[in-house]
Amino acid sequence: MVKQHLKNIATPRTWEIGRKETIFTTRPNPGSHSLDMGMSINHFMKKDLKLSMTTKETKSILNAGKCLVNGKAITDVHYMVGFMDVISYPDLKKYYRVILNKKGKLTLIEIDDKESSLVLSKVIGKTKLKKGKIQINTLDGRNILVDKDSYKTSDSVVIKVPGQKVEKNIEFKEGSFVMLMGGKHIGVTGNIESIKDNSIIFKTKDNVSFETLKKYVFVLGNGKAELKIE
Repeated sequence: MVKQHLKNIATPRTWEIGRKETIFTTRPNPGSHSLDMGMSINHFMKKDLKLSMTTKETKSILNAGKCLVNGKAITDVHYMVGFMDVISYPDLKKYYRVILNKKGKLTLIEIDDKESSLVLSKVIGKTKLKKGKIQINTLDGRNILVDKDSYKTSDSVVIKVPGQKVEKNIEFKEGSFVMLMGGKHIGVTGNIESIKDNSIIFKTKDNVSFETLKKYVFVLGNGKAELKIE
């Protein structure tokens, strides 16, 4: 049986959590994100948003249908909310996106109503189905049928939620504005200077260049971020 809690000292380094404040935190259920890229809605509501003081209060808010994740109401305090997901409270007119800050920690930024219906995800694979249809697979566990075979692995897509309509494809290429999701520079943003095999040369806004693995790169936009990230 999976435990419903997790010791703070054992949590991933991407979690912004006071390891000495309390002993336990809510363990998120397995979801569309890896454990290091997602946290429970209970944690976000209690620690980041201060909308509840206890898990019981979180349950009350969720059971009333007042919290949406990517446009869908959720009721489970263990629901995993991860990188680039959107948490919405329509009654309060408050909307938030999960991002990685410059220290590589998962955190929330406030966004506007318009952006609350858009999420950004990385293409990690694609499959050719019967009758020539193409399905793209994204980092957050989505499988989306698309009309054209114009998407490449490592591209990013802007998706309108709660459905799965692709609004825009953002290419992985030289000049793309990206964020690093792994390695010692996790959370850092900048532009791709060059691409070679499985690595890239990356340049920050402070004009510092270094090499990192291609698998750590998450494309945010062409030249600048497509959605608000700070």
